Parts: sequence; structure tokens; C-alpha cells
Amino acid sequence: MKIKVNLFSFLLMGIFVLAILSGCTSSKYEEFIEELKPEHSNYRLHLFYHNGETPRNEMDEVQSFMHSNQVILDNITEVVGHPYDEKLSKNLKKLDVETYPMYVLMNKDGFVYKSPYFSEIKAFIKKELKVTES
Repeated sequence: MKIKVNLFSFLLMGIFVLAILSGCTSSKYEEFIEELKPEHSNYRLHLFYHNGETPRNEMDEVQSFMHSNQVILDNITEVVGHPYDEKLSKNLKKLDVETYPMYVLMNKDGFVYKSPYFSEIKAFIKKELKVTES
């Protein structure tokens, strides 16, 4: 009888520990998503890249696009480049990001759109913001 009680207690403790650990993982992911959301505008555009320095030509192209139309500039004032690292990669896999470079557009509600191609991000933003020129 004592063995059954100890086994039951052990199993119960194991389930409790798993529940706590899965909750912690979930909350860390939620914190990660919160960090990606815009703070000062309607959208925040992220560029996740694999090599050690921000791809200058891509960031220049992003800046040029943002300044090409006032509607875009009013809605997307935050652009962030992120170099690859193992911790970031684990969180990005939950967003189904496994290819680099990857552009990810976030709004205050969370994930909006992703693409490895800036041309697709531009087309999506124009459609989303109903921009007809630029």
C-alpha cells in the first residue's frame, strides 16, 4: 500500500512539474511575441537574417519603400533587423520561420504576414494599407 501511495505521489508531482514547465515555455513565447509587436506605430517590420551583420542593401530598400508613400510611413515607423542566434531561432520556429532572410510584419494583435521576399512584403503592405501608388 505504501508503494502505491509513493508511486501515486511521484506521478502527481511529475504531472505538476510538467504543467509548470509547459506554462513557463508558453509565457516565454508570449513575451517573445510581445517584444515583436509595434510600440509606436500600427505595424513593425522585422528582418531576420543569418549572417553577422545587417544586410545593408535590404535595409536601404526597406527605408526607401517606407518613405515612398505617406500612408506607409504613417503606419510603419518601426523596422528592426535581427541577426540569427540559436535562442531566437527556437522562438521563430513557432512562427514557422526557418528560412533566412525572412521579413515578418507584426501589428498590435500579433503576427500579420511573413515572406523571405521583400517584393511580397511590399505587395502585402500596399494591399493591407490600400496604397495605390509608390
